[in-house]
Amino acid sequence: NPQHAQTQHAPSSAGSTETNENVQAYIGRGVHFKGRIIYSGNIRIDGGMEGEIHTDGCLWIGEGAVVNATVSARTIVSMGTMAGDITAEETVQLRPPAVLNGTLATPLLSMGEGVLLNGRVTMAPNPVAASFGYPDKVPSEALTSAEVLHELLPADPS
Repeated sequence: NPQHAQTQHAPSSAGSTETNENVQAYIGRGVHFKGRIIYSGNIRIDGGMEGEIHTDGCLWIGEGAVVNATVSARTIVSMGTMAGDITAEETVQLRPPAVLNGTLATPLLSMGEGVLLNGRVTMAPNPVAASFGYPDKVPSEALTSAEVLHELLPADPS
């Protein structure tokens, strides 16, 4: 079966049990790929990638990897360096020593201590809607952060 012959298991990160998902596409250390990846399945990058990545699976960015791309995936887990427009349908996990520069749209974001995140983050239930300006079109009756704090904190702290 030719499909099976292309399936690889990427090396797992030390101490990580979540990398047990099957990785069907893998860019290893020392490899730099420039172009477009459109894939149905899980992808792991430990090398370099420039261009576009689109998958309905999990995208793993290993420590030391450098990705400069427009990215869309179901789930993104990164310990490497990413730059570009990043969209995750379900969740993004940034684990030290991850660096993310650019725009990020995801309904759920997890960041470890020591991660660097520079750019714009949009957390909306539907990141596709967010990429079309959803956060800039909030109804005028929405509460500001100060109004929310005022509602949550007692009027007299004593």
